[in-house]
Amino acid sequence: MDMLLIICFISIFFSYGILSHLNVNTKEILLKSVLTFSTLLVFITELTSAFYILNFYTISIFWFSISIVNILFIYINKDKFYKFSKTIKNQVHEIYHEFNSYEKYLMYSIFFILSLILIQGLIYPPNNYDSMTYHLARIPNWISHQSVEHYSTHIIRQIYQPPFSSFIILNINILNVGDYFDNSVQFFFLLFSLFAIISIIDLLGLNRRYKLLAVVLSVTIPEVVLQASSTQNDIIVSFFILTSVYFAAKCIKKNKFQYFIFFGLSIGLGALTKATAYIYFAPILVFFTTFIFIKLYKSGNFSILIYAFISALLFLSINSGHYIRNYKLTKNILGTDKTESNLYANEKMSPKLLISNIIKNAGLHIGPYPFNRLSNRLIYKFHLIAGININNAETNFLNINYWAAPDIPNHEDSASNPIHFLLIFFTFILVGKNIVYNNNYNNRISLYIAMILMQIVIFCLYLKWQPWHSKLHTPLFLLCIPLISYAISINNKYFKLLNKSIHIIIFYALLVILFNCTRPFISNKYTTQTYITDNRYKKRFAGKYNIDINYKEYSEIIDILDKMNYKNIGLILGIDDYEYPLFSQFYSKKLNPIHIKVSNITKNIPLKQNNLDCIISTTLKDSLIEFDGKLFYNENIKNKVIWLYKSKKL
Repeated sequence: MDMLLIICFISIFFSYGILSHLNVNTKEILLKSVLTFSTLLVFITELTSAFYILNFYTISIFWFSISIVNILFIYINKDKFYKFSKTIKNQVHEIYHEFNSYEKYLMYSIFFILSLILIQGLIYPPNNYDSMTYHLARIPNWISHQSVEHYSTHIIRQIYQPPFSSFIILNINILNVGDYFDNSVQFFFLLFSLFAIISIIDLLGLNRRYKLLAVVLSVTIPEVVLQASSTQNDIIVSFFILTSVYFAAKCIKKNKFQYFIFFGLSIGLGALTKATAYIYFAPILVFFTTFIFIKLYKSGNFSILIYAFISALLFLSINSGHYIRNYKLTKNILGTDKTESNLYANEKMSPKLLISNIIKNAGLHIGPYPFNRLSNRLIYKFHLIAGININNAETNFLNINYWAAPDIPNHEDSASNPIHFLLIFFTFILVGKNIVYNNNYNNRISLYIAMILMQIVIFCLYLKWQPWHSKLHTPLFLLCIPLISYAISINNKYFKLLNKSIHIIIFYALLVILFNCTRPFISNKYTTQTYITDNRYKKRFAGKYNIDINYKEYSEIIDILDKMNYKNIGLILGIDDYEYPLFSQFYSKKLNPIHIKVSNITKNIPLKQNNLDCIISTTLKDSLIEFDGKLFYNENIKNKVIWLYKSKKL
């Protein structure tokens, strides 16, 4: 049944192709299809959730019905379908045969890198730390409740964090009765992002060779190739940020209603994916709004204002379910209270501290060893001379001491992007020089640079420095790819330098993929104690230092759950403990996770079920636990990380 989603997406794509009346911009049709499919997914999830019927049968009916409608539409318009299909085939054939031998080498390199990432994501189960604690951990709860309504939980990030990527995986896992394709979600959004980047380059008027180089640069960013085989969400949010830029430009250029629709969907879906989207969207919305009012003033056409209002309405509609749930719980649509906000937001800011934050964030990409050590010394020395406390608790997350990029950039939470960082640095210099000294002012490029610079400033103004910020920079790096392509087009020396360096860039990316810290093709001292030959369940604990202990103790407990046929599972967990591995094997069974003895704000949410069959704890190692008139006795008191308590009536 997992093929149902693929069939539905393909049918939407061809339906848009037919509606295009053969005025074929295949890339734009693909972007529209992804946005439409994603919006439908949110609608189906929220609607079935509202009636507590979020299950295999109802979502199957919805996706099947949408597919049938599209297939019937395609059948009725089969002549246009054949023409559209033939046009795509001809376009692909023409592009391939126009490639010279060097360009074919680049194309095969891209294909090889992408193939490795796809295989890596299929061989390994989801094992990202955040996914084990909240990205995926909330999915068994949703399935049990047949709803995405908020529930009582020890891990509050399961509640307030934007859920779109989890919505996608929820639908896939329900239909597939397992999580074998979870890592592929970000992989496909990487593919879609490549088309978005090429579409932006089209707007800049650059030809085929610059697009091909852009794709190579995109699929060799270390953070991108690491995340593309994981269940993180930074590539997904990057796609929506890229499409928002593209459709905003199309709105301003052509003033067509459809572009305002897809702009609204882009910002809505981006905000529903990750909170950092608000930072990246802010400059886009500032420029978009400014140009809308300029056009309104010049033309007097108030339809533009109506179109923009509909974009805003779409944004709110997509996020309304999540906003309402958060507001009910915390009186804040983002779901965070003042304490939680202060954890992430700078408590103090000044021009000096802003420069400090920019330098500290930049330092995360100057690596690997020994460059990171040199960078670290220079950054510390700069702060000492400037009289700034580099470890200021008001600008450092949880008062963590600053350090630069890791020695080995092979973990998706902290990998540096040194080559691409240098390319971006030189790109800004070259483009700036071209504008100032050569008097070659390009309005589109100037606005694009201004947008990126504003995103950097807002990011550093608002967020405290964190050692894993490099993953949050992923949208910035992907947004800079079209800018690098433009810089190459105006400077022949830069183009030649990049061509000579491209082999090193590809080789570096391959090393990062092969020695991925938690999903390695080749395991060694620079990766976790995980091997490609390990069983699938053991690989889930690659993010843990004590893999063997966690694997052994979790395995013993899920064996008992399976053997005893327990259904209502009480949970007492820490705020960052692994929950998902307890339920990842049970998609074919109806288990009901129930968080008990919760102390955070979700404790006031009524429990769906009090009649527990057992209790699992990662924090309490007592001989017994009393709950709701029952005594639960510790069955594995000798365990070190997790304990199972069986019940006995008082």
